[in-house]
Amino acid sequence: MIHALALALLAPAASAHADLTVTLAAPKAQPVEISADVVIIVNNTGSKTASAPVVRLELPAARTSPTVYPLAWIGALPSGCARSGLIITCTLANLGRGRSATLRLPMALPVTTADLRFVATVSTTSVERSTTNNRAVDTATLVYDELPLAGDELLSNRHCTGRNLSSFLECELTPSSISSHQVQLATDGSLSIPAAGGAYSGAWEQPTPDTLWYEVTEGGLPVMEFFGYGTPSGCFEGIVTFIPDNGYNSAYEVCP
Repeated sequence: MIHALALALLAPAASAHADLTVTLAAPKAQPVEISADVVIIVNNTGSKTASAPVVRLELPAARTSPTVYPLAWIGALPSGCARSGLIITCTLANLGRGRSATLRLPMALPVTTADLRFVATVSTTSVERSTTNNRAVDTATLVYDELPLAGDELLSNRHCTGRNLSSFLECELTPSSISSHQVQLATDGSLSIPAAGGAYSGAWEQPTPDTLWYEVTEGGLPVMEFFGYGTPSGCFEGIVTFIPDNGYNSAYEVCP
């Protein structure tokens, strides 16, 4: 009888576990290059305190080499948080049962052709009932500035070239890689490169007020194509692809 009673008393304690869940909200329809918060919420839905919870946020990666940088400008992080490479790590206070903690991590996001995908995970030194809910994924979306062009515009282009570049931010991370030239837009939709002495021509248009497209031709054949989005700096940023594809592309900043 005593043995059975002891087992009965021990059973609730043996089944008591912490159970952390994490939710992640990346900015949605956020103006490009303007700071906003990535919001992470950690809940302890278990019946026991979660000791020393640690949150890790994996940032979207720039396509730089050999060092890989975040594809974001990171703001001042809250107390207990630090960044190393692509990971922001935040240590939380012990989280009692039924309690939650919210992290707001500020960052501005660039024009990019890559997915702005974030991954958050949480762990604890306590035994958890389940760890299947310790990971969350979300992707940010951006809106761009309207920069209507009237034509008869001289544009200054800054650019760098590499493999699979996705953003002009990748050029700015290595300023020595940046070179420049100018492009003249005409009101009839044609394009020229003044420094090329007539060797190149082309065409341009704005599919929407926040975008710019142009194509450069040589001898009547297309050799490169740019598509970019308006930014708060008053410039368009985007990617140039080469025709035919030679395995390289360029990230451009195009400023009236």
